[in-house]
Amino acid sequence: MALAESLVLGTTVAVTAAGLIGYRILKKRRTQLLLGSGTPETVAAPSTTDARTIMMIAVSVLVLCSSLFIILSKGYDLESQKWAFGVVGTIVGFWLRPEK
Repeated sequence: MALAESLVLGTTVAVTAAGLIGYRILKKRRTQLLLGSGTPETVAAPSTTDARTIMMIAVSVLVLCSSLFIILSKGYDLESQKWAFGVVGTIVGFWLRPEK
């Protein structure tokens, strides 16, 4: 396995592990962050977000950034770039899926 491939694999594992650990910590505390200001009477839409949503966004951004770095740096082989394009497509598909 080449150095670039092991670096990509290690980064992916690290981002995934950090996301899972962060999710577990936030879920354990049942943290909810207030996103708007004002009293509940003045806010029409729900103004809190849960730990799951925060972690979905954080992991998506981290993995997307690492994939775009691989695509745009031109220092990686064709197989690594195929993997990165596949990850970008998966993330876009995840966020564009229809809601239930």
